[in-house]
Amino acid sequence: MEREQSRIQREYIRLDTDGQLTKVKKGEYDKRLKELDKQLRELDKRRPNGQDDLGFFGKSEAHTKAEKLLELHAAFFSAYNKRQKAVANHVK
Repeated sequence: MEREQSRIQREYIRLDTDGQLTKVKKGEYDKRLKELDKQLRELDKRRPNGQDDLGFFGKSEAHTKAEKLLELHAAFFSAYNKRQKAVANHVK
């Protein structure tokens, strides 16, 4: 649903930018976007405690990997010389 919503929004903006967005087309897009928005809000309501796709320990795998990547970036960019960067680059 989110992909379809994004696709419709892009098409809406493209037509509007090109001056080709008619009142009829605008009405159709607005109606469909409102329907999708309503469906997405209903799905969000069904998620327990506002959690979405959480892993076993309360964090999604993507979130955990993103944190690790930030740590590696911090170690790499805070290193001053090439030897430290080589060590920071191989930290696991």
